[in-house]
Amino acid sequence: MEASTTLLQPEAAKRFTELGIFAEDEPVPFTLAAALWQATGGLTPAQARLLCQDLAHLSLITFAPAEGRLHLHDVIREYLRARIAPDDLARLHCTFVDAVARNLPPAAPLAPDTPDPGRAWWQATEGYLHDHLISHLLAAHRPEQAETVAGDIRWTEMRLNQRGPNAPWNDLIRIGSPHSLALARPLAQNAHLLTLNEPAHVPTHQLHARLEHHPHWRPQIQARRRTDPSLLPCLAPRWPLPDTHPSAYRTLPGHSGGAWSVAWSADGRLATGGGDGTRVWDVESGTATELAGRTNWVRSVAWSADGRLATAGQDGVVRIWDVQAGTAAELAGHTRGMWSVAWSADGRLATGGIDGVARVWDVEAGTATELPGHTGTVWSVAWSADGRLATGSDDGTRVWDVESGTAAELPGHSGTVRSVAWSADGRLATGGRDRMVLVWDGGASTATQLPGHTGGMRSVAWSADGRLATSGDDRTVRVWDVHAGTATELTGHSGGVLSVAWSADGRLATSGDDGTVRVWAVDADTATELTGHSGGVLSVAWSADGRVATGGIDGVVHLMDVHTNTVTALPGNIGGVLSVAWSADGRLATSGQYGTLRVWDVQANTVTELPGHSGWVQSVAWSVDGRLATSGEDGTVRVWDVHARTANELTDHTGRVLSVAWSPDGRLAAGSDDGLARVWDVNAGTATQLPGHSDWVHSVAWSVDGRLATGGIDGTTKVWNIDVDTATELTDHPRGVRSVAWSVDGRLATSGIDGTVRVWEWAERRVLALLQFDGEVTSCCWSHDGKALAVGSSSGLILLDFLTT
Repeated sequence: MEASTTLLQPEAAKRFTELGIFAEDEPVPFTLAAALWQATGGLTPAQARLLCQDLAHLSLITFAPAEGRLHLHDVIREYLRARIAPDDLARLHCTFVDAVARNLPPAAPLAPDTPDPGRAWWQATEGYLHDHLISHLLAAHRPEQAETVAGDIRWTEMRLNQRGPNAPWNDLIRIGSPHSLALARPLAQNAHLLTLNEPAHVPTHQLHARLEHHPHWRPQIQARRRTDPSLLPCLAPRWPLPDTHPSAYRTLPGHSGGAWSVAWSADGRLATGGGDGTRVWDVESGTATELAGRTNWVRSVAWSADGRLATAGQDGVVRIWDVQAGTAAELAGHTRGMWSVAWSADGRLATGGIDGVARVWDVEAGTATELPGHTGTVWSVAWSADGRLATGSDDGTRVWDVESGTAAELPGHSGTVRSVAWSADGRLATGGRDRMVLVWDGGASTATQLPGHTGGMRSVAWSADGRLATSGDDRTVRVWDVHAGTATELTGHSGGVLSVAWSADGRLATSGDDGTVRVWAVDADTATELTGHSGGVLSVAWSADGRVATGGIDGVVHLMDVHTNTVTALPGNIGGVLSVAWSADGRLATSGQYGTLRVWDVQANTVTELPGHSGWVQSVAWSVDGRLATSGEDGTVRVWDVHARTANELTDHTGRVLSVAWSPDGRLAAGSDDGLARVWDVNAGTATQLPGHSDWVHSVAWSVDGRLATGGIDGTTKVWNIDVDTATELTDHPRGVRSVAWSVDGRLATSGIDGTVRVWEWAERRVLALLQFDGEVTSCCWSHDGKALAVGSSSGLILLDFLTT
């Protein structure tokens, strides 16, 4: 290398040395090298090209003129950087950045209180600049300018569209100032919801919706919509979206078959086991390494103090992984699948499984000591700091003296104990299928009970500072101050939460049968109490005077005045509320489980019960003239005279009737799990069948001009011209359509199990606006003026403005 550089003229050698400022292991665009050399040595593009050819001839670089790229070996780059004094290096970065800026158009701040970016950095055409501009600005000792660029929504949009959700987050994290870290947090929280890239406008719309209510981003987003017509129409959340809990840190999606177990290593890596195997995550970047060897049903993972990873699952084999090498030693002994593994402080491994035996392994020797005695599955094993082993089983909890093989039984749970965990100070927490969490204090023979979960317990775990995390089938996580008996609730999982684990720095990881792993920053600054339904919203409906009625899994009906954001609850339902609907004169019909059907006079606060359906009442709908149609799992449709409390029964369906809707001219449509939609002439009692769906028809809705939309679990929405029996098919909800709704001006909204809401120009089969949420979207309904959508989801009520100007 030295010999080659001595063959260069002094000025050429200087230009060669200047290449040391570019990023390692990255092709350098010729245009950028030429811009630098023009600024430092006055070279023209032709002269720069000749110099590149000379350098390539001396094997100092690789030059591909046709590609417009030059390559610098990392060894050579390090050699060049070592020849540049630190102050000169910073000045070179400044010169480079300024040279690039001269070729970009000027740009003004989007909002009065945002910093001035000076130039439209987001219009740079070179991908190299997209990835490395922030690093060059920091190397030029310009952190304020770096923060200005990375904090501009136009830059963030470009980075998301070009490189995905981690790119804008990485830019801000790289800067590392308190302000940039605060800007990065919502990007990390929502990264798993910023992955859709079709249609073309969707990534930007989704980004805006996720950042809409952040004080730094909001003014810029509003300015973007005012100044860029291509961003409209769009759906904009009226208030912060409920599917991102304030304590959320990052969501890691991807496990198929459920994410069964989580465990932190001492150095901050997160291991997860699931239906499709084992992964080790870099939580900051959201990336994972998969461990081959056991490709499915890994039920438990645990790290040793020295960084080995133990995994166990359905095949009954324990694997001890050298994660760096990706290799594993196997320990066989259990005769059936296993549910739990745990390391002791001195390197022993405990396992428990379906065969009813707990084992303590000498990992080096590959031998095990059996602790027999349980009469059912051993679901959980945990070591105390002083070497005792706790086991949770179908027959309760035991604490073992491993050396003697004897155990003390702890009474309290009525049935299976699914999880056990020791605190640093010797307290034992147990969680059972009976929904109880018990905390045993030292050698006490009685326990403190922590009530609150409404489903069976799945996992308990202690933090280093004595907080207790619990999770269960009710889809919630609770973080307890055990002494006070109070808890912060974390919501977000759309299924049972199967495992919880604390990191050394106080972050909480949770995993669930929804296939996601979630990491939480549970601290006083972010943990807030969520209000509203204690569970998902199953149905939404707008009244003519601007109230939104919601029915939830919790059996409560809420009435929200969207002008004042005040909520009134209508209690008294048994089980979940499956459907809500307003009449033209302001009455509210609600239906739910166990045949519940009610009509509320909201003004008078009175209610009329309408008995008749056997089983769940799936749907309610009012006609223009005040008749109430209902449908249920008993396979019937009923048309009610509410005042007389009598009904005509329509019985053509062969399955559950999931949805009903009246047309403006008095026809009644119904959708069933027999895969058919039917249109009834109610007076004649006859129906026309509309075949076409290959599975359940979840939702039906009429437009003002008499078109019928039907949405099915087969993922399709069909828009029917009933008079000629033809349909236009829309196929963008791959996991099934849950709800369809028409606006007064003929726009069609659909929502689905895939967590998306879409607004269609249906005749062109074109999506006008789309947002994705974390969890299933069960219901959608337009406001009477067509300017807003109320959306029911597994996270609660979402109110969206449909912006066209």
